Amino acid sequence: MTTEIVIERIKLQKIRLDGGTQPRKEIDEPMVQHYTEILLEGKAKFPPIELWFDGKVYWPSDGFHRFHAHKRAGFTDIEAEVNQGTKRDAFTACLKANSKHGKPRTPDERRYVVQMALEDIEYSNATDHTIAELCDVSVQTVGRVRKALGLEKTTRVTKDGKTISTANRGRPPTSPPPPPAPVYTEDDKLHEMAIEQIALTEENTKLKDMLAIKTLPVSEEARTEVQETIESLRAEVKDLEFKLRTMTQSRNEFQSKNAEMIKQLTYWKKRAERSEKALESK
Repeated sequence: MTTEIVIERIKLQKIRLDGGTQPRKEIDEPMVQHYTEILLEGKAKFPPIELWFDGKVYWPSDGFHRFHAHKRAGFTDIEAEVNQGTKRDAFTACLKANSKHGKPRTPDERRYVVQMALEDIEYSNATDHTIAELCDVSVQTVGRVRKALGLEKTTRVTKDGKTISTANRGRPPTSPPPPPAPVYTEDDKLHEMAIEQIALTEENTKLKDMLAIKTLPVSEEARTEVQETIESLRAEVKDLEFKLRTMTQSRNEFQSKNAEMIKQLTYWKKRAERSEKALESK
């Protein structure tokens, strides 16, 4: 029996991002900004994102960058491929997201989805071949990640079908692996909101520039030149602001380290003076 798939536009506010179905460690901010500009300029149409609807909530398994771009561009809905299923189905589907399309997964991101599967209660006991198929990676990659996490399988099946333990055989017991980090914390939300605020401010400035240019009583060619000049100046200002922030941060770090060095020198100077006095008294 095949799952019914429907293409429709879904309200962004109905889509939940906190279900642990994000297959990347973090959102690629430059890519979101690039997608946002494409949407605002109307240059291209993006493929639908992938959602799983459990009768109440829509859980995404693919298309997080497109979601954020639509939200930033002011859209209230987005075209989606809607599957009937649960958050669990979305989690399983997200493990191989972007393996064949979209922004290619980096080696670190491939290892990350393998880690997601290995730390899952249901998939933790699956074979390396099963995990590799779920994540669309090599069996060797799964083995390396499992070993790095200290999650080597502790049982094996004998020829007669019996399951025996191989834990701690020939080596001392190891401590259990640390619990997985939270997927989407309050700090993540605040960081995301801050980034979106900066992007919205930049977009508002860009739109104001475009409106101002359109009202100029000059030819279209002159408007284009003015727009290119403004964009170039805006880019230079942005670059200078970044350099200023970097220099300020470096200065603050230098001052902090310098203060710490002075503190240490003062301490050792006092120690030396006390030692000299102790020697003189003898």
